[in-house]
Amino acid sequence: MMKFELLRKIDDVVGRIRKPKSIKRNSILDDIVFLSKEKARFAFDVGAHHGMYSIELNNRIQLEKIFCFEPFPESFNILKQNLISPVYNHQQLALTDYAGISTFYVNQFDETNSLLPSIKTNSQIDHLTAPVRTINVHVDTLENFCKIQSVEKIDVLKIDAQGNSLNVLKGATGMLERRAIRLIQCEVEFLEIYKDEPLYHKIAFFLEGHGYLLSWADALFYPNAEEDQGGN
Repeated sequence: MMKFELLRKIDDVVGRIRKPKSIKRNSILDDIVFLSKEKARFAFDVGAHHGMYSIELNNRIQLEKIFCFEPFPESFNILKQNLISPVYNHQQLALTDYAGISTFYVNQFDETNSLLPSIKTNSQIDHLTAPVRTINVHVDTLENFCKIQSVEKIDVLKIDAQGNSLNVLKGATGMLERRAIRLIQCEVEFLEIYKDEPLYHKIAFFLEGHGYLLSWADALFYPNAEEDQGGN
C-alpha cells in the first residue's frame, strides 16, 4: 500500500528547521518527538486498531491524554485490553465529516476495514481488502467530538482511516482554520483501494489550503499482479 505521511508544525516553518547531525531520526515518530519537543498535551489516534501506535507514542512523549478511535467491535475490545493506562481514552467511534450512524465495511484483514467499500485493484492488496460483511457504526466529526470533550487544541493527530482521511480532515475544518491542530500524521494513497477515495493530491491540496505543508514522506511500491502473471 502506497503511503505518505503528512506532518506539519504550525508555529515554525518546517523547511527552516536544522536537525543536529548528532541526532539520527529514522521514523516519522522521531520527527514528531523532535517537533513537539517531547511535550504534548492531547493526541488523537484515529483508526487506532489494537492501539500499538498509541502505545509507542505514549512511550516517546509525555501526554496528558490520547483519544483512541476504533469503530470495529472486535478490534476495539483488543484495544481496551492493550491500553489500560488512564492516559488512554477509548472511543468506539469512527470520525468522518458528519455525525450519525454509518455502514462500516469489514474486510478479510481487519486493518483494512473502512467506511468506504473496497474495490479490486488487480494488485497484491486485494486479498487483504476482500469484503466479508457490513455493520453499522457510530460516526462523528472531530470538531463535534472536541467540543464535547472540551479539547481546544490537538498536539498530534494521527489518521489511519483507510481511504477516509480527507473526510476526517473536513470534519475538523474549523480547527484547521484556527491552527488548533499542531501536527498531522495522515495515511494517503496513490492507488484507489476504496471506492471514490480521495488520493494523495486531493488531501495535500486540502491541507495546503489551510496552511499545512508536507514535511516528511515515505512510499512503498509493489509489483502489479497482472503484470506478474503475464510475464510467467
